[in-house]
Amino acid sequence: MMSTHRNEFRRPFTSSFHHQHPMMMKHHQHHQQHQIQNFSTSNTKLKTLADYKNEKHEAKQDRTEQYTQKQTRNIRLKTRRDPTKANYNKVQFHSFFNTLKQNQEFLDREARRRCLDWNLRVSVMVERLPIIMPEKEEWEKDYEELRLYLDRFRPVYPKELGFRDPKEQDIPTDEEVLARLPKGYKPAPRITPADESGNIQTMERKLDRRLYLTINQVENKNDNSENTNGKSTSGGYGSAGSGYGCRWSLPTVSLQHNETLLDAGKRATTQYAGPDLDIVCMGFAPMGVYMQEYDDVDLQKTYFGDKTFYFKVTVAGGDVDESIMSNFKDWGWLDRSEISNKMKEERGEEAGKFYHYLL
Repeated sequence: MMSTHRNEFRRPFTSSFHHQHPMMMKHHQHHQQHQIQNFSTSNTKLKTLADYKNEKHEAKQDRTEQYTQKQTRNIRLKTRRDPTKANYNKVQFHSFFNTLKQNQEFLDREARRRCLDWNLRVSVMVERLPIIMPEKEEWEKDYEELRLYLDRFRPVYPKELGFRDPKEQDIPTDEEVLARLPKGYKPAPRITPADESGNIQTMERKLDRRLYLTINQVENKNDNSENTNGKSTSGGYGSAGSGYGCRWSLPTVSLQHNETLLDAGKRATTQYAGPDLDIVCMGFAPMGVYMQEYDDVDLQKTYFGDKTFYFKVTVAGGDVDESIMSNFKDWGWLDRSEISNKMKEERGEEAGKFYHYLL
């Protein structure tokens, strides 16, 4: 009896519950039949052609809206800064400078290992500063217009203290400013006759740029001597054992005994441009240095190569001596891009980058 009672007690509760409550079983069966009926009804309902066209139209509208939003966002992103260009100039400079630095350090170690000195030279950058302001970019003009507009909504102070309402202030345009000038006064043109004719042998050109005195003279291969006027026949980067003929270069001289680098730079300016050109030296340290090994083995018995120091001096007044400049094949006042392009054509791409970053 005990065993039978235990087996009955171990029956599942649900089974005994349904057996004891037939009403619950009937309700469960009715719920299942209702679900089956709804499922069969939804499957048997067919779509009409109008329903199909409505769904296609709604889907097309969704795609059109998504495309319009995407195009609107692309137009808005044009006004933002391109993240792919962040630090672009910095990366380009380091890719050039790190390679140049490793090469220069190797040459310096090699010269010490062979117990050879360098032929010291000084190349001077005679600079004419900009005379007028450069043309403003479009974004600068837009910013100034926005700034003037926003200033009209700045805090308003009491008129009794002499302040005017910012909204009452007049913002004249460039044309209105020119119209208010005294009668007979005419601003000087930004484009000079030298710019129109292409004359490079004058400082009256490219008034909004920095110009540098550049010489086109004969360069002899591995020639570390100076000509009869005391001028070097070689011109810095790419000049030591790198070719023949006339090439563009900066005024360069060899360093004399008991002469400082700055004194050599001043002497180069006087010998190339004449005594009438007044210059100002802003410091005693050079702006750059470049070392180049001689290709000729005979020349390496005395010097390992050329070490050229670059100094920058500023024109304070005067002009070059035409009689001295006539001894060269060509000369001119060139800006940084013009010098870089000429160096790139004559000495290679690396020389063009060197002068681009140097100037």
